[in-house]
Amino acid sequence: MLISSPSLTTVIKGKGHKSSSEGGGGNVKKKKMKKKKKKDKKLKDEKKKKKKKKKKKKLKEEEEKKKKTEEEEEEEEEEEES
Repeated sequence: MLISSPSLTTVIKGKGHKSSSEGGGGNVKKKKMKKKKKKDKKLKDEKKKKKKKKKKKKLKEEEEKKKKTEEEEEEEEEEEES
């Protein structure tokens, strides 16, 4: 025969998640800062990539301009010679 007493029937709860009012949450501010840092780094990297791409494009355009001017000068010289 089983005797039911309050101490035997109570279920022992695991820790689980505690709200901040119960002293849980564990460094939420720290977690948020870490997340923000990660996001900022990602944005910074994207910005860097865009800047690099833009610079590369600009150099390419300058190179093309140089080639065009050189070709035009050569054509002018050939015309002057003939």
